[in-house]
Amino acid sequence: MTEFEAASLALMEWNIWVVAVVGGLQCLLIGSGIDALLSGIRVRSKQQDENSASLRELIEESRESRAAFREFLEENRQSRAAFRDSISGLIEESRESRAAFRDSFKETIEDGRQERRESREAFRKLIEEGRESRETLQLTVAQGRESTEALQVLLQRQ
Repeated sequence: MTEFEAASLALMEWNIWVVAVVGGLQCLLIGSGIDALLSGIRVRSKQQDENSASLRELIEESRESRAAFREFLEENRQSRAAFRDSISGLIEESRESRAAFRDSFKETIEDGRQERRESREAFRKLIEEGRESRETLQLTVAQGRESTEALQVLLQRQ
């Protein structure tokens, strides 16, 4: 083999080595790129998992909040119903109380009227008895005068 062939062969060999080194470096760069991409994917995946977990927590909190709000609405509805029942009871008691007062007042008025009627009647009877007593007294006085006059006449005769 000649020197030229040996040099050509060495140059080819060196070329192959350069291509192999460049290819190796390219593979290394590609591997590093893929590793970086995978690392980024892992980070994003981890973030997505965290975001998903946070989202699940938020969804659960939202469910709990909605359930608590439903309970609050139910308690509020029951409270309003109890309040309405209480107010209805108070209104009914007030009506009954007013009706009882009205009946009692009417009864008192009627009793007062009856007492006035009875008092007037008793007063009329008293006045009538007074008249009768006066007439009886007048008769008694008249009889007493007559008796006195008769006694005077008898005394004068004696």
